[in-house]
Amino acid sequence: MSPPNKSKPNHGGRRSPPKPQPLTPHEAVPTLTFGPSNNWIEFSKRMALAVGDRFGRLSEIIIKGAYYVPPLPAPDMTIMDSTMRNEVLKSDYRERSKLLIKQDADKPMVYAFIFSKLSLESEDEVK
Repeated sequence: MSPPNKSKPNHGGRRSPPKPQPLTPHEAVPTLTFGPSNNWIEFSKRMALAVGDRFGRLSEIIIKGAYYVPPLPAPDMTIMDSTMRNEVLKSDYRERSKLLIKQDADKPMVYAFIFSKLSLESEDEVK
């Protein structure tokens, strides 16, 4: 007696087509076209998602038209010890400064990404 066949069924030699891989947010951004039939609305929505995915709050430049500025830290008055309260406040300021420095360092990369998604006509218009 032969061992049972554990291979997968052949289905007549036909293979099912491979499932398409979902696009990453960066791949999903269409090329911006210039002219009366442009795709600005779709482009800006997908660009905001892609920038937000990679660079976080920098996507607000696309959504709101202004860079995100974190609020200034306020002292936590529930901490009774003034030395401890000052240390916590200093730490909050350091975190805010790190965020602003990172945001400034990422701005050129966001610009380059946006510029990479422009059509030739759009590039000429920007220049």
